[in-house]
Amino acid sequence: MTLIGLNTGNSAWRRLVLPDLSVLGQLIGDEGTLGIETPNDIERAAIEEHAQRTVEQTALRKVRKTLDKLEQAEIAKRRTLSGVMVVCAILAVLGAWYFWGLIFSGRDVPKAPPMKVPSEVPQKGDERAQPAAPMPR
Repeated sequence: MTLIGLNTGNSAWRRLVLPDLSVLGQLIGDEGTLGIETPNDIERAAIEEHAQRTVEQTALRKVRKTLDKLEQAEIAKRRTLSGVMVVCAILAVLGAWYFWGLIFSGRDVPKAPPMKVPSEVPQKGDERAQPAAPMPR
């Protein structure tokens, strides 16, 4: 430290003390602030931490909300798919039952009248025998 001026009882000069630059360099940290934090810096840091925590919590809530919506959509899709599968199975059973009835009931096919069989078989040269009636289609 260096003294500038003299301090005598009757003089108006005051003693001025200039600090060493090496000591001042040690007090100033790497970030350009004084090594000792003032209450304003502490409050600012607390506010920044709280703001960061609030932003993170808000982001997590949004992600959870989106995941819940996706999960609800997936559950609804499964319910819809299972309902469609049940309806398809019922329609398949009804269709099979309907076609089974059409194929094996014989209700829709008209029956031909019974065929007449002649009592005598015509032979060549026999004029008494009449030809058999043609078969209906």
